[in-house]
Amino acid sequence: MNEERLTGSPFLSLKPLGLDFSPWLADLTAIATVSHHPKRSRLTAAGDQLSDIIFLMEGAIIDSVANINGLEKCTLTFAPYPHWLAPAWHHMPLLYASTAYTDVTLWHFPREAFISIMKESEHFLYLIMRFSALETRRLYHQSYLQYAVPAHVKIAQVLSFYHYLRLQDALPEIRLTQSLIAQLSGVHRTSVAQSLQTLRKEGLLLKQPETPLSPEKEAELEKIAFIDG
Repeated sequence: MNEERLTGSPFLSLKPLGLDFSPWLADLTAIATVSHHPKRSRLTAAGDQLSDIIFLMEGAIIDSVANINGLEKCTLTFAPYPHWLAPAWHHMPLLYASTAYTDVTLWHFPREAFISIMKESEHFLYLIMRFSALETRRLYHQSYLQYAVPAHVKIAQVLSFYHYLRLQDALPEIRLTQSLIAQLSGVHRTSVAQSLQTLRKEGLLLKQPETPLSPEKEAELEKIAFIDG
């Protein structure tokens, strides 16, 4: 999977990563406490501080914060993902609320035991450092959300990245509804319908936003999303 593409979007709202923990699965299992949470469960709230390092191992979670316009801006994260690693590592409060988008399974690791695995395995340490670098870059690009761009550009970015990840088999089957598009792009729900109509008039979309795009339409949509915008 193209890491440049995964981290280069300023409006990245869909987070797969594809980290392979299998070589250390036995070590991680030995120190993990497992918890299961049904769909729509509130997992964490803004301001929470975590004592354990927590990995999302099954399912998807949705994070939400208020953007500059006071609208909800959401991010979907898919397993496996060390989602709360940075704030737990640095004993910092969470800046976002997390809710189970599907049924989820979390693995909780005592911080010191997790560090011990990193000390014992140079390759595991490299894996975690690589994740931290990618996540830092993604969050840096998220700062561009403070800049005003047309709603249809934000929505085009979400649609373009969604279709790219589907082609890479990096996403599970999710229905990209107008409500979810609004959450992921941080715009009013009414703006979604108007923007989709604009993009269809320009010949960039098929009838439904979840319909796979042709290569030609994907290329044109990406031009609007990441260049012209």
